[in-house]
Amino acid sequence: MFESLDFVYLPAPDIESSVNYYKNTLGGKLSWKIHAYGVWVACIVLSEEEPYILLANHLEKNDIVLIYNVSNLEKTVF
Repeated sequence: MFESLDFVYLPAPDIESSVNYYKNTLGGKLSWKIHAYGVWVACIVLSEEEPYILLANHLEKNDIVLIYNVSNLEKTVF
């Protein structure tokens, strides 16, 4: 049912500081950064394989979202 964990969606209230930390301290690469509807989201690549890190300034401090690729969405949803 679950094929892969593709993204880890993390809170980043200060998007620039978070991107700098993941790039400069952890050695990640910024893949893209977008701003839409008042929200910033940035994708950081930390390794050659997924999951990628999504930093978002709209998530609350303890909100962590795991985004999986699934073979059949209808069967996966309870």
